[in-house]
Amino acid sequence: MRKILHTIKNIIIGWYRRFFKPIPDWAERRYKVCLNCPHKEKLFGEYWCTLCGCNCYSKSLVEDEQCYDNRW
Repeated sequence: MRKILHTIKNIIIGWYRRFFKPIPDWAERRYKVCLNCPHKEKLFGEYWCTLCGCNCYSKSLVEDEQCYDNRW
């Protein structure tokens, strides 16, 4: 249950930061890694991770998230 709540919290944080906060340098570096990843898929004009199902851009904005493929 804790892991589910943690995941939901991080999803909310990522989407909030996407629209209301300036993008930190570390998040830009993470997203660039995602853009070169073979596990990304474009859907509805956005890149989504096929391993975890997250929106690549929003996930890259959360400090305590990590790539399922250990790329960042």
